[in-house]
Amino acid sequence: IWQEVKDLVWPHGGDFTVETSPGERRAGRQYDMTNALALDKFAAVLESLLTPRQQRFHFLRPSLKELENDHDAAIYFEELTNLLFKMRARPRAAFYDQMHESWKSHGAYGNACINIEPDKKHGGISYRNVHVGAVWIAVNDRGVVDTIFYKFKLSAHAAMEK
Repeated sequence: IWQEVKDLVWPHGGDFTVETSPGERRAGRQYDMTNALALDKFAAVLESLLTPRQQRFHFLRPSLKELENDHDAAIYFEELTNLLFKMRARPRAAFYDQMHESWKSHGAYGNACINIEPDKKHGGISYRNVHVGAVWIAVNDRGVVDTIFYKFKLSAHAAMEK
């Protein structure tokens, strides 16, 4: 079903049951742009409501109850929140671009995955939307996610950098 959704709604999304070659035409089953345009609008609305670029959409706070009213802790967590948003705003972090792709994935498939890891080469954090067809989730005996498997391909050059 996800492959059909991809073919009709988001032709440039990742493949599920077929593999297209680079440069191959992907919009072969799409008869008009209504679905794709609606998906872009859906993602834009979610982005503007949930992860707006020009404002803080969440704040960090201590998990220990005894630190909730501590002035020094409040200053620390405010500075930490500022640093987090500064790191996300860096072009190399690609947070907002990848979140837009994530919102499109939510609209098309009802699910999305974001890979967050340190950017060892340039410092900071790196965000990457991961195609839902490349991720498998394992749960423990209580139904809690305890393992995530992520399948991906790398060129020889990228593998050496990794």
